[in-house]
Amino acid sequence: MNCLPTQLHIFIGGHRGTSYSQMLTGEQLAYQRFEFGCSDPQTELLTVDNEAWQTFRERLDSLGVDQWELNYPNRSGKRDGAHWSLEISYADGVRSSSGDNNYPGIEAENGSADDPFAEFLSAVSSLIGGREFRA
Repeated sequence: MNCLPTQLHIFIGGHRGTSYSQMLTGEQLAYQRFEFGCSDPQTELLTVDNEAWQTFRERLDSLGVDQWELNYPNRSGKRDGAHWSLEISYADGVRSSSGDNNYPGIEAENGSADDPFAEFLSAVSSLIGGREFRA
């Protein structure tokens, strides 16, 4: 199974800290890290093997990313927090979502909090060889 998406763009960050972006360019990922205020981008082109793409796709599917809301609006009133967005297209559909100071999350049946967004960020970091990709 070819797990290479046809389109991928993922961003997380804000004006008050480090921001990160990934964009699929052909068969490579352009990984960018921006400093304070989304300035001074540092770009690295990465080649990702099919096994890593397959693991990434499996993790997205297990997290139910295709069922996330289109937008998680800012409910806190803060204006200096993190913005994030993802758009990933595969032959079988598009995964698209975004948010401002708000993330997907569910309450597990046993009362403990499940954090699918942290798991998503971990999957993204694993895809790029453990490089930073966090809020």
